[in-house]
Amino acid sequence: MTAGIWAGIHMASRYAKRPKQLRQIRNALQRLETEIVYGVSPLPEAFARLASHTAQPFASLFERMSASLQQAGNGSAADCWDYEWSCTWDYTVLQSAERDILLQFGRTLGVSDREDQMKHLHLAMRQLQSEEETAKEEQVKYERMWRSLGLLGAALIVILMY
Repeated sequence: MTAGIWAGIHMASRYAKRPKQLRQIRNALQRLETEIVYGVSPLPEAFARLASHTAQPFASLFERMSASLQQAGNGSAADCWDYEWSCTWDYTVLQSAERDILLQFGRTLGVSDREDQMKHLHLAMRQLQSEEETAKEEQVKYERMWRSLGLLGAALIVILMY
C-alpha cells in the first residue's frame, strides 16, 4: 500500500516541480542577459555569477559551464553548453521540448554580438514561458490524478491479494 501511495506522490511531484524548474531557468537566462548585455561580462564570469544566484540542479550546471569555458582548448561555448546539459539533464524534470529550446539557444551562445545574444535570450525565454504555462496546466490536470491513482492502484493490489 505504501509503495503505491509513494509512486503516486512521486509522479505528482514531477508535475509540481516542472513549472518551478522552468521558472528557475527563465530567471537564470534573465540574469545571463543582464550579465552579457549590461554588465559586459565574459561568459565564464557570467556563468560563475549565475551559479551563485541559482538553485540546484542549475547552479552546478553553471559552475561547470564556467569552469569548462575557462579551461584552454575546451571547445566552443555551444559545445560546453551541450555537454554540461547532457550531464545535468537527468537531475531535472524538464521534458524534451524544453531540452530542444535550451540546446537551440546554446548553439547561439558566444557566437554573436550583444544585441544578437539578447534577441536569442528573449526568444528562449518566451519559448520557456510558453512551456511553463503548459506545465502549469498539466500540473492542474495530472497532479491530483497521479496521487489518486497511486492510492487506488495500491488499494486494488491489496484487494486482489486477498
